[in-house]
Amino acid sequence: MKQLILKASRRLPVRIVAPILMVNMLVLGVVGGVLVAWTGRTGIESLEKRFQVVADTVARNAELPILAADDESLYRVLASVEELPEVIEAIATDPQGELIRRYRRVDQSGESEDVIRISRNVTTIPSDWEDFESGSSQEEADPSLLQIGRVELLVSSAMARAETRKIQAMIFGAWALLLIAGVGTGWMIARKVGGPLEALVQATRDVAAGDLSVRLPPSSTDEIGELSRSFSAMTGDLQAFQEALLENQAQLEERVRARTAELERAQAQLIGSERLSAVGQMVAGVAHELNNPLAVVLGYSSLLRREFDPEKAEQKLDHIADAADRARKIVTNLMTFARKQESERGPVQLNEIVESTLQLRDYELRDAGIRVVSRLEPELAIVNADVHQLQQVLLNLLINAQQSIVESGVGSTIEVVTRNLGDEILMIVRDDGPGMPQDVQARVFEPFFTTKDVGAGTGLGLSIVYGIISDHGGTIQVDSEPGYARFVMRLPAREMPESLRPARSTEDGPPAVHPERRLLVVDDNPEILEFVSEALEMLDVEVIQALGGRAALDSLGSGERYDAVLSDMRMPDVDGRQVYEFVRDHRPELADRFIFVTGDVANERSIEFIQRTGCDLLDKPFTVRALWDVVEAKLNSVQEQSGTGATE
Repeated sequence: MKQLILKASRRLPVRIVAPILMVNMLVLGVVGGVLVAWTGRTGIESLEKRFQVVADTVARNAELPILAADDESLYRVLASVEELPEVIEAIATDPQGELIRRYRRVDQSGESEDVIRISRNVTTIPSDWEDFESGSSQEEADPSLLQIGRVELLVSSAMARAETRKIQAMIFGAWALLLIAGVGTGWMIARKVGGPLEALVQATRDVAAGDLSVRLPPSSTDEIGELSRSFSAMTGDLQAFQEALLENQAQLEERVRARTAELERAQAQLIGSERLSAVGQMVAGVAHELNNPLAVVLGYSSLLRREFDPEKAEQKLDHIADAADRARKIVTNLMTFARKQESERGPVQLNEIVESTLQLRDYELRDAGIRVVSRLEPELAIVNADVHQLQQVLLNLLINAQQSIVESGVGSTIEVVTRNLGDEILMIVRDDGPGMPQDVQARVFEPFFTTKDVGAGTGLGLSIVYGIISDHGGTIQVDSEPGYARFVMRLPAREMPESLRPARSTEDGPPAVHPERRLLVVDDNPEILEFVSEALEMLDVEVIQALGGRAALDSLGSGERYDAVLSDMRMPDVDGRQVYEFVRDHRPELADRFIFVTGDVANERSIEFIQRTGCDLLDKPFTVRALWDVVEAKLNSVQEQSGTGATE
């Protein structure tokens, strides 16, 4: 044992720890003694201060019982200190020291040596204070000098001293811990860790800077060496985790992009399905609406064939023209709504969207016995919006209102209102149907929420409405009570450009003439070909007819001179696309003088092809004025390019 002690004393850690331990013991001994003495003194002082406050409170509470000579109330006041375990006894005496009432804790048999006596006077304001004040000095006039008794508390300091001893024990424990900590600190300092520690600090800084390739070679087999190996292993794990994290991040971003594209496709499909559903609901009404003007056309045409009265012919021809134009508008509105298009926003007039949508639903609403009232502000500002999406919004709201009225049997009117409201446009759709309860209003815009039976509704109509309005930077709110339901939409307004302001109609104006111009007209329908040729001859244009695409290729291949080509898009055998491609390859001078005519406005591929060519498009059916306008614009362009000469 002696040899072990001698061997240990020669070690550097022991020689370093011994002086540190002695200094720590000296410093901690002095500090500990001071703290022990201080806690012993302050413990009693703190006890006295606390119970002086208690004595003041008891004295104030004892004032009224002493004045009223109410011993029971006085006893209750004295007994109120029962909850304080340090109080042994509470005594109330008169100013002469005679006992009035006493309270003594039942578990105290005798007076303890560790007792502190704390007393307070019980005072009151004299009833004859005014007389007392006038006949006394200022010091004597103080109402606190009128003593009516005294309260004394006997407080045991044993508990305070026990608490002080606990604190002193804790101080001793802390002293011992600090002594041990000092020994440990000296031992750590004694170890030769300077070099490895500096390397570790530098490596930590490199890792904090983002260099996870840092590795520490083990400097020894002890704890420092183990720390170096652990640090190297940790940085290796962090580097591998970082690489895996970057890879997972890239995969996650790719998944997010794929999921976003999938959601966008799903949203487009939902909107398309709602549009097709609405088209399906309108088919019967559109058929009926088309039959009405067609009946007028056929009827008056028959009358004109049977008896031609020049005086009545003009009126009948007006009826035929009006009916044909009505049929054209019905078909145009339906095909425009049904056509699948990419979302494209621009300045649009909301009133025009309202009017065209109401025309689409006119027959169904009238057939259901529903009256539509539209109050549209004439000088309504414009919105930057997608026409088809806003038409979808209004159509969904109209269908929703119609179904509510028809299914409940309540109500008969739908009202549509547009109004300028500051820098916003207000659109309101209101019906006098049964209304919606509050719980339905709270969820009415939730996807797949429906009050209809299973299979009777998708629950997507109003959620799509909400999404479209929000996507346009607007808001939509529902307000309903029994007897009405109202949807209020607000959209950002824009100033109406001059190009969208109503222009004076030129339908009856005379056409401009273009002599010496040759126009190739291509169509597979002889009646349309004849009508177009006759109308264009009024422009003093030489018209060359080609019945079908094959005949057009023959005419173009012959090398004859043409100033422009007007071709139908959809024809059997050789269609308008093939005619244009022939022109582009063999007659390139006519490529930018090509005008397409089509009634297949719902054919997405055809519309995209025409847009890529940059050529003009004339939708069937068209009026003579529309035909003149597009041809005149093209011929004027030709004249600007080549003066008055013709193209060979």
